[in-house]
Amino acid sequence: MCVGRRRGRGRARKPPWDRGRRDGEGHWVARPAGGPARVLSRRGTVLSDAFPDIAAAAERDLPEDVLLDGELVDWHDGKLAFDLLRKRMNRTRAGASKLAWESPANFVAFDLIPRDRDLTALPYTERRSALEALFAEYGLGPPWVLCPSTTDRALAERWMREWAPAGIEGLMVKDPRQRYLPGERRWRKFR
Repeated sequence: MCVGRRRGRGRARKPPWDRGRRDGEGHWVARPAGGPARVLSRRGTVLSDAFPDIAAAAERDLPEDVLLDGELVDWHDGKLAFDLLRKRMNRTRAGASKLAWESPANFVAFDLIPRDRDLTALPYTERRSALEALFAEYGLGPPWVLCPSTTDRALAERWMREWAPAGIEGLMVKDPRQRYLPGERRWRKFR
């Protein structure tokens, strides 16, 4: 089982949440000061109408001037169900709201980009600490999910075995000293 062995000591590891998606682009949730919360693709497409449950939760739960980097996910019968997310796309707001009621989405947060200070130049370990502090300070729970992350290789190997039946395949591995580079994929996937 390969979980980032080459120069793997101290590497940050997290599960990938993009199974079944072809674009591999992920999502952002933005909560700007004085404006409405928005759900966005990383290409900038506004998805708030397709995910009104996440947009409403951002208005309710998140502080202003925050951008979360992560992934929209839906669960059905204990497995990731990307088909349920896809059904929301290109629907009317009423149709997407009905689907949100029937099967609410979750947002798995990987990274935090607060707008009141620039963390992008900081290493992942410091940004991760800020993300964990945000979850603790605001008592964030569903639909917000703090993405598991570890530098413990044995724990990461256990995750791979235990989470595979749920549709989580492999691990993402990164140097924890790396800064945030918008538009660049710095996590490497191992299966």
